[in-house]
Amino acid sequence: MRITQGTMMRQYNRRLNQVMRDMNLANQKVITGRRFMSASENPAAYSRLSNLNKNFERNNQYIENVRDIQGLFDVIESAMISVWEEVGIEAYADKIERALNGTMSVDERKIFATDLRVMQETLILNSNAVYNGEFIYGGSNKRTEPPFELKDGKVYYRGVDVDGGNRAVLNELADEKIYIDFGFGLTVQRQNPQTGKYNEVVDNSAFNIAVPGITFLGYGKDENGDSNNIIVTLGKIADALEEEPFIIEKVDHLWTMLNKQRTNLLTNVTGLGAKATFLESTLSRLETNQFNMEKRIQDTAFEEPAQLILDFSMRQYVYNTALKMGNSILSPSFIDFMR
Repeated sequence: MRITQGTMMRQYNRRLNQVMRDMNLANQKVITGRRFMSASENPAAYSRLSNLNKNFERNNQYIENVRDIQGLFDVIESAMISVWEEVGIEAYADKIERALNGTMSVDERKIFATDLRVMQETLILNSNAVYNGEFIYGGSNKRTEPPFELKDGKVYYRGVDVDGGNRAVLNELADEKIYIDFGFGLTVQRQNPQTGKYNEVVDNSAFNIAVPGITFLGYGKDENGDSNNIIVTLGKIADALEEEPFIIEKVDHLWTMLNKQRTNLLTNVTGLGAKATFLESTLSRLETNQFNMEKRIQDTAFEEPAQLILDFSMRQYVYNTALKMGNSILSPSFIDFMR
């Protein structure tokens, strides 16, 4: 069978173009350092790389989440330490001693009471601290309005009297949660067998960032009918200092309660330190994951430069060889054009 010059030129041109495309692809790989430029070259590796990239981006988001919450908890801890320091019982030791031994005059007691009421207002301001436009002690409602309010001598949290409000409502407010995913395998259970509630996040599968202020400052009353709230107790001490007749035992009892509440407050602040430590260890774990995933992505997507250059050299050799072979079967003008 006779093969025409035109047929030979078409076949040679088609194959030469393929060799040239292979050489150009190899050249792109040298420039970018990549093992493959498209999914069709290596479907398995491309799929593996796609999953690695998704996991890497997800891990990056976890890292950003942890860093954001670290900043939040730094502010939460700082603000609550300010509250604890504000109730500086040591600074009032001399005054309370004089009040309790009966050597403080009526006018001095009134001045002392005024100081305590100013302290109440200061504590309310600190407890309404804001971070990134959100009230940090507002529980699950951080955006609408300040969580604490001092009105007519009563302290309100989210509109509920912390002293005489419905205890079930206060318990629910104190137990509010806002979960954020740190890569612990976020799980939502259809129904909580303990609470009976639906679509609740499993506690150990995410991190709770809600900080209801009343869990620090106290709410409700104890078995003796005394308020558990440190701001309320300050107001009751002020009232007792202004009462006539002045009852020393009442002030002594309330001051003892204040000391106890201040100790409880410090205990809760210490608990924030434990959360800060947990966040630090979580961040360290995520950064280790990030480093390992970066290495796996590098190994999957990129090749050693020497290997890529060798491959390009081989492709270039094949292309030049194909041009030389064409000299023997095609016209010189066509070969000169391809060069």
